[in-house]
Amino acid sequence: MIFDTAVIGAGAAGLFAGACLAESSAASGKTIILEKGTRPGRKLLMAGSGQCNLTHSGDMKDFVSHYGPNGKKIRSVLYQFSNERVISFFEERGCPLTVRSDGKVFPRSFQGSQVLNLLVQSCLNGGVELRCQCPVLSLEKLGREQAGSPESCFRITCGDGSAVFARRVLAASGGCSYPSTGSDGSLFPLLRDLGLEIVLPRPALVPLYVERYPYGELSGISFSPAAVILSDGKTGKKMAENQDDLLFTHRCLSGPAILNLSRHARPGQRITVCYLPGLSRGDVERMLREAALGSERQRQLLSMLCGLFPVLPRRFLELLCTRAEAAADRRAAETPGAAFRRLAALLTEDSFTVSGPGRFSEAMVTSGGVALSAVDLKTMESKACPGLYLAGEVLDVDGDTGGYNLQFAFSSAWLAVRSLAAALPDEAVR
Repeated sequence: MIFDTAVIGAGAAGLFAGACLAESSAASGKTIILEKGTRPGRKLLMAGSGQCNLTHSGDMKDFVSHYGPNGKKIRSVLYQFSNERVISFFEERGCPLTVRSDGKVFPRSFQGSQVLNLLVQSCLNGGVELRCQCPVLSLEKLGREQAGSPESCFRITCGDGSAVFARRVLAASGGCSYPSTGSDGSLFPLLRDLGLEIVLPRPALVPLYVERYPYGELSGISFSPAAVILSDGKTGKKMAENQDDLLFTHRCLSGPAILNLSRHARPGQRITVCYLPGLSRGDVERMLREAALGSERQRQLLSMLCGLFPVLPRRFLELLCTRAEAAADRRAAETPGAAFRRLAALLTEDSFTVSGPGRFSEAMVTSGGVALSAVDLKTMESKACPGLYLAGEVLDVDGDTGGYNLQFAFSSAWLAVRSLAAALPDEAVR
């Protein structure tokens, strides 16, 4: 049997593509999804800490800036299947959604399993075959004579020794992040052999490790928000900046403020954190001196700091006193001016040298993958290998936290399906 379409990967993009194909009467029973793992959607269940942040609300024109340097290139892909269409897709199929105050869109149940079950059931109900524990070992484009048919097709050799033949292939195998879920980059060499350029994959949306990290004992403490600047370690030139939640872990800096900068980070660069966004070093030093000379003068320094900056955790301020060589239990009025200068610097310009990003096992997404220049972004079809389409994280696209990566997975999968199904009769993919 020759399938019309073989989808490689049962993650967000692959399952969404399968669900769209399942709604095409012409595609019913002629689509197969090949999944390397024991079950579909393992990485999808991890999205949004298990709550599945599907997309972000707001105007689509604001989305482009959330995809780094490649954002402008995928503008048309995002616009053709927008966040509003993603929301409508799931709500029309029985998964009501909710928009949080920060703009993130979740299923109302806050259960990623509801999203996964909807997509899997849509595929199965539409006659799409889902085959798990089926790693792809080779992917070949056969001419008509090799295929023994009136048209060319692809031969996919699977780990169990079986071969799947398909007129079109949609590569939706993900990148290299969370390799334990099956997203391990193993398809990239096969795509390179078919003539596609592969941009070196790197971990993205990943914590950053810094030299002489001082906050291990404060693991779990967060700041909402903090202002973070990434700069060149030699010239001081600003590389990127972000203002969002910051999290201390046992060994590194994390939280959206760090994750969203990680695509730009390299060893030797500098991370500068302001825990009081909107206040400068001079502002804070002046506040400290005025408080120590005014009504706060008789209070202990730590108590004064807690009163001045109630948004900052007491344990953090106590450790900051130690780092600034300021006695936390000393009266504020007796604290030397030099200690106030050091405290102000740490509160507004806490600086670290980047030793490196986290590994793929810690990364939410992959930076790199199939180069966008290798793909016709009007159709998601490979330029070098007609009949091969690509969607989701397998491409060199990585978005910020907040639903942007799933939005691209859905947008690119929908566009690929619309394009590859255009030749089918009675096309009904919406």
